[in-house]
Amino acid sequence: TTGAITGPRKPAGFYRVFYRFDGRNGALERRQAHIAQIDIEELPWRVIADDLESITLSFFDGEEWKSDWDSDEEGDLPLAIKVTFARLRNATESRYEFIVSPRIRD
Repeated sequence: TTGAITGPRKPAGFYRVFYRFDGRNGALERRQAHIAQIDIEELPWRVIADDLESITLSFFDGEEWKSDWDSDEEGDLPLAIKVTFARLRNATESRYEFIVSPRIRD
């Protein structure tokens, strides 16, 4: 993804952000670089969530939920993204689900 970050203690600018799920270690990882930084592949992955069993993304186009999304093919971002993850901690599984909207509906 590409996004802008601003705030009183954050540098302003555009950043490339990559996420990956390491199923072997149950970790959601992220790395970020300023858009002008060339070698993002050399940056370390940072764990942002651990003890995860699974992560599922669903994409809403305004009419139905889809299991995958290609913005080039669709010509736009999805109206909403549902993130569902299962976490295993102390031998107890918990499921979490939240929905985010990457754009405002016309």
